[in-house]
Amino acid sequence: MTYRRLARHAFRTRAFTLLEMLIVIGIIAVLAAMLFPVFDAAKKSSKGSVCLSNLHQIGAATALYMGNYDGRYPVIVNGFERTDTSFTLLGRSQSDDPLMFPDLTEALRPYAKSDGIFVCPLDVGAQIALNMFKPSFAVNNFGTSYIVAELFNGQTESTWRDPSKATWVCDGSPSWHAPSFDPDDIKTNRVTAVFYDWHVALKSGNAPTFLP
Repeated sequence: MTYRRLARHAFRTRAFTLLEMLIVIGIIAVLAAMLFPVFDAAKKSSKGSVCLSNLHQIGAATALYMGNYDGRYPVIVNGFERTDTSFTLLGRSQSDDPLMFPDLTEALRPYAKSDGIFVCPLDVGAQIALNMFKPSFAVNNFGTSYIVAELFNGQTESTWRDPSKATWVCDGSPSWHAPSFDPDDIKTNRVTAVFYDWHVALKSGNAPTFLP
């Protein structure tokens, strides 16, 4: 057998058949389908950890602010209320002009390490009115992914009977944490929140706790 024939014979014996190639592709597809959800869950969990860290830092920044203002919470307006005053007034009276008050980032920026703490990496937008979806809540809410309780009378820590159960700041939408969000399911209808005693945890619902 000549060298050329030996080379052709060796190539034929090493080559994949079409069937073998399809089997390999099928196996790779099955493995990918199994692993991608795992990787996606790990990525989401990592982003959730960043969100928890952000709110810890927002709580610390608020405590520093209060140290400079006789123990009073900052007077803050949620940014989206500046763009449309027809929204439900979240803690302020009808006579209060939202343009006259700072938002979360403006009030706490001097006490924060960076503006990055005001943006949740899970932020994919939020429904903030019946017919309005903001595709990027952080951008449309003036640089923050979070909703804050508006304390327009400069309350102090003594305002709350149980500060560990009252929410100061939380995510703009509970749908960020659940791939199959159901507003009627307490397991998926949850947000990351910082409470008035500065601990951070997941809680059901996404409304801060306003004064009665």
